[in-house]
Amino acid sequence: MNILFIFHKPIINYEGGVERVTSILSDELVKRNYNIYYLSINVDIRHDSLNSLDRQKYIYGYQNNRKNYIEAYHCILKKYNIQIIICQYFDSKVQFLLRNTPVEIIRIINFHCCPYPTDGRIRIAKKLIHSKRLKDCFFKYLAIAFPRVFQTIYNYKETKLYKEAISLSDKVIFLSTRFCETVIEHVGITIKNQIIAINNPNSFELVTQSLEKENIILCVGRLCEYPKNIQNFIDVWNILSKNNKAWKAYIIGDGYDRQYLEEYACHNNVLNLFFLGTQKDVSGYYAKAKFICMTSLAEGWGMVLTEGMNYGCIPCAYGSYGAVYDIIDDGVNGIISQPFDSKHMASRIQEVIDDNDKFRKMSIAARAKAKEFSVSKTVDKWESLFKSISIKMRYE
Repeated sequence: MNILFIFHKPIINYEGGVERVTSILSDELVKRNYNIYYLSINVDIRHDSLNSLDRQKYIYGYQNNRKNYIEAYHCILKKYNIQIIICQYFDSKVQFLLRNTPVEIIRIINFHCCPYPTDGRIRIAKKLIHSKRLKDCFFKYLAIAFPRVFQTIYNYKETKLYKEAISLSDKVIFLSTRFCETVIEHVGITIKNQIIAINNPNSFELVTQSLEKENIILCVGRLCEYPKNIQNFIDVWNILSKNNKAWKAYIIGDGYDRQYLEEYACHNNVLNLFFLGTQKDVSGYYAKAKFICMTSLAEGWGMVLTEGMNYGCIPCAYGSYGAVYDIIDDGVNGIISQPFDSKHMASRIQEVIDDNDKFRKMSIAARAKAKEFSVSKTVDKWESLFKSISIKMRYE
């Protein structure tokens, strides 16, 4: 079976979560005798490092010549005998392609976001955006000044987006059953059979050996305050650092708010905090660290949590989005603290720091939980989906 993943950028597995997930799924599907291809639809320059990668294909000129654009798309579908399309991104270009996709090809849209992320807490969430980026600030102050109007407009656009996705696909995927329930609540019960939940796979092989842990707390992610809210992590660490002089905190990642965050940490005299930038291989840091923290306003999944758990890191996150409850069983294999309350998260972490036996039990439980998100188990779900859609289409 031949599968085409569509994304707006080339699939480079160390450049982002969606790219990493796509690469991991692809490698496992290839082992199961699927032929996999990638289509980048929004890049006008080929990525030099991928010129020799047979999977990666490109089409150009959406704005300049729609006819040539769709002809190039059809040429790829025909040349590689594509039977399934999986859209890892959904915008006007993807909609255009799906409207011009032969009906015999299975069309799947995979949303990697948290749907309706600001429901019920628009003011709180927007106040936490500390970015200096003009676009983020505009929406922040608009939401604070007119929360009901902002929420109504935002929800209308979200609902329109999901209705469009459902109309153009054979199945729409979200990362959590809780996300499916939220979308059904907004869009209507009639779509229930058209959406399904499949979690992201863990991006590392399961670790079986014992690991020597150090007094390190990690934060891994793009340094973009919306939605990552890294300043809250700095606040958490600032509280913890005062009573844990021998501990260190590492922030791994880069982004347009890095300078702001470094200045914030310096201004507040935050000790033993290190910005390490982008790292192609984070596994060594997971192996050493005792905690992996995530303070995002919302997430689609939160791969850094399951990655860390695989290495015995105790995951700590705000209960700010549905999928976090799929990943963490609070108090058993990790910590889910009150959303956006840095003092509460710090106090929960301190409890575990002060109790070695509790840390050991939670670390072991975290590694055990990570097995539920293995690549093999996740791809089993994808294969079941492929078969169910194929059987349905055969009898329609």
